[in-house]
Amino acid sequence: MVSIKSLALCGAVIGVSGTALAEINLYAGAEVGYADIELEELKDSESYQGYLGFAYNNLVGLEVGYGSLGEYEAKVGGGRSSVEVDSVMQASIAFHGPLLVFEKARVHARYGYYEADLTPHIPNGRAQEKTSRDVTYALGVSYPIVKALSVSATWQFFNEVDNQKINTYSAGLRLDF
Repeated sequence: MVSIKSLALCGAVIGVSGTALAEINLYAGAEVGYADIELEELKDSESYQGYLGFAYNNLVGLEVGYGSLGEYEAKVGGGRSSVEVDSVMQASIAFHGPLLVFEKARVHARYGYYEADLTPHIPNGRAQEKTSRDVTYALGVSYPIVKALSVSATWQFFNEVDNQKINTYSAGLRLDF
């Protein structure tokens, strides 16, 4: 299985070698939102992430991100248990393009790989921390509010987080350097 560190290193090498081929634009963003877990017995949670991207042109780029998918609680027997999904690292290829309906709006899509730490909190339990790794993808729209600052709305899917699927719905800001 490919690790996040390998993908980040690969992205850095491509980024450095790509400077000879095209102008690289750096951008950073942050998003906060709602994480919806597939398992109905667990309460949904908040989520957040920050990301850094290198756009090779106006259409394609590489991104790395870090965030949290929140803490999910459930009643088990007479007590409450929860699982915290944090330290979510991801590396993705990103696609950006104009939204034809609105002149300034842009759509964005990501496809990549994530790694997340799961920390169970079970009263009198013996569950151990573990790490999940799998694919993630996203789709969203952004709109510039000033030249280098945009607002965004994004849906993102995380596959197989401890055998569960998680969808996030978030809003954020992106700064282009």
